[in-house]
Amino acid sequence: MLGDDRPFDPSHLLRFRCVLFGGQHYHTRLPQGGSWQIWDKRCPHRGQSPACACGPCRTNCQGDFEDIWCSFHAHRTIYRHYWNGGGKASERGVKRIHVTQKPVLLMGWLVETHTASGDLVIDPYAGSCSTLIAARLAGRYAIGVELDDTLIGPAVDRLKGA
Repeated sequence: MLGDDRPFDPSHLLRFRCVLFGGQHYHTRLPQGGSWQIWDKRCPHRGQSPACACGPCRTNCQGDFEDIWCSFHAHRTIYRHYWNGGGKASERGVKRIHVTQKPVLLMGWLVETHTASGDLVIDPYAGSCSTLIAARLAGRYAIGVELDDTLIGPAVDRLKGA
C-alpha cells in the first residue's frame, strides 16, 4: 500500500478525536494518555477440537489480535470477531478489496461506541470503506479519503451496495 514502506507517524491525526489500528507498531510516537482496546481475531472454537469446523484456525499469519489506540479515555474493551484470511465470522463471500480490510461489524461497534447519532466520522485511510459503511448503518455522517486510486472504484461500488 502507498506509504507502507515508511514508519507510520500519527502526529497529523492527534489534534482530532481518533481511533487508530495497529498502535503497537508506532506506540513510541503516541502521546501520553489515551486508551487501548483489543480486536481479538481468533476463531471462537480455537483449541476445542483438532479439526475445527472453521478450517485451519491454529495460526493467523496476520496475528491473533490487533491493538487499537484511542486518543481519548475509553473503557478497555476486547472486541471479539473472527477474521483470518479466508475464515471470517461475517462477510463470507464478500470479495476482499484491501489487504487490511476490516469487518463492517467491527467498525460498527467502534462507531456506535465512540460517537453519537448524527456525528461526523472521518476515515483518512478509507481503503475498502468499511468505516463509511458502518457509519451510514449507525446513522452517522462520514467522509473517507484514500490515496490509492486502484481502490477507489471498488470501494465506492462496495459503499453503494451497502
